[in-house]
Amino acid sequence: MKTLQGSANFRERLLCAILAFEPIEIINIRQYREGLRDHEICLLRLIQHISHGSRLEISEDNCSFEFHPGSLIGGNFTFHCDIGRCLSYYMLFLMTVGAFCREGIDCTLYGVTTHNKTSDVSVHFLKHVAAPLYSRFLDQIDINILSYGFGPNGGGVVKLFVPEMIELKSINSTTPGKYVKVGGVSYGGRIAANLVPRLTTEIRRLLDDKITDLYINNDHRKGRHAGESPGFACCLYATSVTNTVVGVDSVAQGGESPEDVSSRGVRKLLSRMKEESGASIPFPLQEWILPLMALNQRVFQRVMFGRKVSSKSIVMLKLIRHFFNVKFSVQKQDSGCALITCRGKGYTNMSRSAI
Repeated sequence: MKTLQGSANFRERLLCAILAFEPIEIINIRQYREGLRDHEICLLRLIQHISHGSRLEISEDNCSFEFHPGSLIGGNFTFHCDIGRCLSYYMLFLMTVGAFCREGIDCTLYGVTTHNKTSDVSVHFLKHVAAPLYSRFLDQIDINILSYGFGPNGGGVVKLFVPEMIELKSINSTTPGKYVKVGGVSYGGRIAANLVPRLTTEIRRLLDDKITDLYINNDHRKGRHAGESPGFACCLYATSVTNTVVGVDSVAQGGESPEDVSSRGVRKLLSRMKEESGASIPFPLQEWILPLMALNQRVFQRVMFGRKVSSKSIVMLKLIRHFFNVKFSVQKQDSGCALITCRGKGYTNMSRSAI
């Protein structure tokens, strides 16, 4: 059993332990304070929900636990997620492990779809940016937002489908090319009807002279499809000639106008396009792509990170070496980007192939 300390990189540690089928113990989790938080316990319960034979033992002081992974089953289920974090916190985990489940994952999740108090990306970001990227490794991932749920009270409903795979598709994506079109969605719930169109109008005003291929959709929900809290936001994403996608979220804070939210979103998108020029993997998804590369076919996998490599990606590289003994090569390019290379371990979904 591997023993780790502290609350940092909680999901990443659990992900590696599950896929390596390695029991772990995590100790000193916010010792002398609250210990495990509600959303972390919720993630542990979700993992038990999609696996068979897993065993979880949490200490009395709530500051440590032992986890013995079981076989990944997946299947069709409904789960209520803690509203302290956005649904994307749980969905990214499910999207990464779902391909290794016996039946894939076909679930309905309840919670917060867009949060303005955390660093979590929105569910729209996963739908328009993460899902196309994951489709390079898996078959098509489907995300359907049935109801919006803005923080703090949530009320959102999302259907997620992740297909099972016998083995992952290899990736060699190092030349993303020029960004040629920008898309997005302006959305809200439990707000005045004119606020969402104002988001779109301001986005178009700011981007019309910068890009010709521009499409922004409006999505204003009412009644039971609007969730429990009022809110509005926009998700913008740019697509390159090689279908590489980068995106950003801009969520309304207290007292902000739609024009303020739109202008911040446009600034963030233009900045992200500049920072990740030459990158094939969006910055918020860097750490989640690394396990899919490490467990891929026994050929070399290559992707290009942007000028910034996230600290969580560095931790994930260490965890992958620790759990799977797979080493990555990180080479700085003249453009400032980082070429990430590894030879896949040849991991096979034994649960599916045995059916």
